[in-house]
Amino acid sequence: MKKTPNKVCVKTLKLEMRHLIRNTLKNIQVSTMEERSNIVFNKVTQQDFYRKATGISIFLSMPSPKEIQTWNFVKQCFKDGKNVFVPKVTGSTNDDMIMIPVKQVEDIESWPLSKWKIKEPPIEYYTNLINEESLVNIDLIIVPGLAFSKEKYRLGQGKGYYDTFFKKIYQARSQKELKPPLLIGVGLDEQIVDNVPVEDHDYVLDHIITPELIV
Repeated sequence: MKKTPNKVCVKTLKLEMRHLIRNTLKNIQVSTMEERSNIVFNKVTQQDFYRKATGISIFLSMPSPKEIQTWNFVKQCFKDGKNVFVPKVTGSTNDDMIMIPVKQVEDIESWPLSKWKIKEPPIEYYTNLINEESLVNIDLIIVPGLAFSKEKYRLGQGKGYYDTFFKKIYQARSQKELKPPLLIGVGLDEQIVDNVPVEDHDYVLDHIITPELIV
């Protein structure tokens, strides 16, 4: 019988994999990252789950080439009449990520840059916008990740924001007798690995899309 790695071992494996993938991404040219990002999101917009989605959560990416670039996709979501939600970290615990509804792309363009060089809404923008009702309106979540497996597990940055948020939105939609949101991981082919170290709180994604793969 195969022995299940203990928690300490899993955490060590995750740290090593994060280091490896971050170094891989550093070596990708900015133009290559942007080209491949456009390929990925063109594939996303061709899927039935995108066409049927009404509320989409999409992260605002760090500068290229640190991760897949989402800005063109964000603009496409607005063009297609989707209700757009973007994440905002409000504190230091893994429970401190909220999803902010955004009315127009110009709002995001006006936001200042965070210390990670990501557009970030000022507090006065979102204090009156957040409520539980808006949470249940998200039926598709574009999920960031450092690494993904073909078994549809992801390795995130290590803060636990998304896994905690998944739990909250699953519960909120279940209380309204709504299906869970679809979880779609996006990345480059270099981010696909044989196995992602898994812990009990890790969620399985519905699909992973790279320039070459849809799983």
